[in-house]
Amino acid sequence: MSLISRKSVWAALIITALFSRSAVAHGHGATRLDDNVVLRGKVVNSVNAAPVRGALVQLLGEKPRAVLSEADGTFSFDNLAPGDAVIAVRKPGYFSAREYYPESVGEQHVHLALQMPAIELKLFPEAVVFGRVMNESGRPLEGFNVELVRASAGRSPADRPQSPIPTAVTNENGEYRLAELHGGNYLIRVERKMDANGPIALFQASKFRTGYPAYFYPNVTDPSSATPVRLAPGKQFEANLRLASQPLYRVTGSVQGASGNGPILVVLVAPHDENPVAAAAILPGLPSFVLEGVPSGNYLLGAIQPQEGSGRGEKTGIAGQIEVRQNLEGASIVLSEQTRVAVRFRYQFAQSTGNPAEGLGAPVSLQRTDLPMEVNLFSATLMPNPNSPDEAVEIGLDPGTYRAQLNVQPNRCVASVKSGIVDLLTEDLVVSGEGSVEPLEVVIRDDCARIAGLVSKEGQPSMGRVLLIPEDVPQRHVSMAANSDGAFEFQGLLPGKYLAVALDGADDLDLSDTETLTKVKARATPVELPAAGTANVRLQLETLEP
Repeated sequence: MSLISRKSVWAALIITALFSRSAVAHGHGATRLDDNVVLRGKVVNSVNAAPVRGALVQLLGEKPRAVLSEADGTFSFDNLAPGDAVIAVRKPGYFSAREYYPESVGEQHVHLALQMPAIELKLFPEAVVFGRVMNESGRPLEGFNVELVRASAGRSPADRPQSPIPTAVTNENGEYRLAELHGGNYLIRVERKMDANGPIALFQASKFRTGYPAYFYPNVTDPSSATPVRLAPGKQFEANLRLASQPLYRVTGSVQGASGNGPILVVLVAPHDENPVAAAAILPGLPSFVLEGVPSGNYLLGAIQPQEGSGRGEKTGIAGQIEVRQNLEGASIVLSEQTRVAVRFRYQFAQSTGNPAEGLGAPVSLQRTDLPMEVNLFSATLMPNPNSPDEAVEIGLDPGTYRAQLNVQPNRCVASVKSGIVDLLTEDLVVSGEGSVEPLEVVIRDDCARIAGLVSKEGQPSMGRVLLIPEDVPQRHVSMAANSDGAFEFQGLLPGKYLAVALDGADDLDLSDTETLTKVKARATPVELPAAGTANVRLQLETLEP
């Protein structure tokens, strides 16, 4: 969320809080005789326990209320009816516990009753990265992008945090500041900002013979040699970088396999970056391309040609990884049409009648596994035709390798995704572009199971990240946060044997790592989920040793 939109949302919430306070003060709305519960509390900084003034405290329930914390961090709600509610706290420059640890911290419940004790709400201060970007002579560099890259690149797409990471541009003094940062391990990357406002910037050939490649803190161009920065709540980290000008090179080559009159876009992308280092637009009759201003490094070279009016999708080609250490000539990209693949849905329904596709959406996505995640723009969704759910649908796949990723839905569970003998839940589907692909068969069941449970620590309800891992296919694990009552619930699960575990402080957990998965399994509780049934479990909060 941009700074402007965050400020707009905050202003609207403040107005709501003040109106709520005014309405209560002037007696608007009927007050019942039993509405005499008082909820008091304090908002504090999680790092030093200092009171936080002006935090928006919201009481969510049948009658929502909101107040701002006082100078000493205290707040109170009067004239409340007994019952259950959810309480939340927000303030610019801070994160709530749920925002900071979304996989481990669930809703904060309050059980309203007479003479209830005061509660404490913690806010986690933002981390900040700041510094200057200079050239080798110490002259400030203006107009350079500075951004953070999560160092946990090995995590699967389902495990990666989804929140956007702020970026900054250096000013005339080479200064930058990155705020509103969560904790975690990051690489700091600096690269020149494109000058133009639109996509035409991609096609403007650079005539410079020297320039600056992408740099990583502390002053290296290879991300594998970069030093990760560990950010914690409230941490201020100064990172100054000196960039050395390097020769820029030219990459030339040709594109084969184009058809029609549509233009072809050729792009050169670094494996760690989704933004092109260089790009050019060419026509099918003039298949040669020139990419100027390329720093030394390793890149992926590819091209794409949209097909106009044919209904066949685009043609794409990836030449693979190339190494640029000097001017490179003769690079070749071969375009291929998307392979058309039939997708059939088979329904094993025991509970439902009527249209099996009603409300189903897209239960499966295909994700490329042969490209770095940062440049993975190729994917496909599999969903039945809601008007003819038993008829095969057709999708187009670019040459590459794919694996199925399930989209959890409450009352439908995917039993299998196969192409012939290839199980896409555990194996890669290889699309060569030179032959056909066996139809995909997606089996969907409606006798899905659910699991509900409680997490506790030393006999008291506890929040934590709850992981549910299928014994036979660990890659299909799911995760959620327990709320302040320790409660959690998973729905839309395939019947079978699972391992359940609740972990403390495990938002950054990487289950694709075999050693980590083994440690998690050793602390897990076996659970068997019957078809269309419910299992109830009690889990002790575990701490995973490093």
